[in-house]
Amino acid sequence: MREIDKRTQGPNEPLTSYIRVMRDYYDRLGVPYVTEHDILRRILRNMHPEYRQALQGKPIANLFELQQAAYSAQELVKSYRTYRPPPVTGSLKPSLACSTYGRDSTAEYSAHAVVDYNKHPPRLQYASFDPFTYYH
Repeated sequence: MREIDKRTQGPNEPLTSYIRVMRDYYDRLGVPYVTEHDILRRILRNMHPEYRQALQGKPIANLFELQQAAYSAQELVKSYRTYRPPPVTGSLKPSLACSTYGRDSTAEYSAHAVVDYNKHPPRLQYASFDPFTYYH
């Protein structure tokens, strides 16, 4: 039981594999008083935070539902990990490149930072108001 308590999901371990490993631990333990709900609770508590976040809001009542939800969670985590932000410079058409609105996009501004629009107002372009006038 101590080994089960310590076993967490590795950062690069697929959720489906982790579920299988945890079920195997409990099968080998062979304790009759451990319920499926206890196993489910332990898996959810010890899984990697990225996967826990990907499963947030999904109704999971048993191990079968967790196994089914694990596939979509793995796809979501994979998309987060492989996402590449758009290049800010080097575009053939600079007006179409991603703009940081003159902000320093390094340490001061992270992906979760709250932007103070009084200090850093977004630049509105004329095309934002009337795209037909801008191009014609």
